[in-house]
Amino acid sequence: MYHGDLCDGLSCQQPSFNIGLYSRYVFTDYYSIRPRLNIFRLQGDDANGSRPERNLNFRSDNVSFFTDFVWDLTPNKMNTYSRSVLQPYLLVGIGFLWFNPKTEYNGEWVALQPLQTEGKGYSRFAFAASFGLGLRFKVSKYLSFGLEVSIQPTTTDYLDDVSGEYVNNKTLLGTSAILADRTNELGIIPDQTSDGVHWQEGTARGNTPKIWDGFSLISFQTEIDLVRAKVKCPEI
Repeated sequence: MYHGDLCDGLSCQQPSFNIGLYSRYVFTDYYSIRPRLNIFRLQGDDANGSRPERNLNFRSDNVSFFTDFVWDLTPNKMNTYSRSVLQPYLLVGIGFLWFNPKTEYNGEWVALQPLQTEGKGYSRFAFAASFGLGLRFKVSKYLSFGLEVSIQPTTTDYLDDVSGEYVNNKTLLGTSAILADRTNELGIIPDQTSDGVHWQEGTARGNTPKIWDGFSLISFQTEIDLVRAKVKCPEI
């Protein structure tokens, strides 16, 4: 789920897909490290948010890579027979993501970053942190299912291509000018209105220009132990 300028609450959320792969190396009964790769979609639309008259929308297919440090709240023993059936845990991590915001225009999805709709460029790479919690359910000796929820604040305010202020629309060219200010699609014509709230140069285009965007992931997981622990049987 996306957290940014086109959605500031739960009512406007548009959940989409999240596919991931990870491996986990266990250091002790309580601590492990986990490299994680995710491919997921974020999306938002002013039609569902608090500023429908702004009339902006986006979706972005993203790739992220994190290294998570996992703290198991019950012993995650190498002897899998001794593990608890329910295994709650917390995680904190650091990573980066690649994002590519697009908007729907004339029946097509148009990439926004090259258009510089706010008069300046930005990178499609960003660093991010990860904070979360999860619960594994042991099905068999080497198989567990799990549910995990995590939030990822990032170092960019452009996951949605919306951040700061409107620029003078006449300084933009072609598609950039059309997609920078889409209020005219709702019948608002900037040069013929005294309102000036949603289009005038210097007025806020983003909801929170000083707060970076972020996202949350909800994952249903299958975990398989690939390395079997050797347990020494006591002598009789």
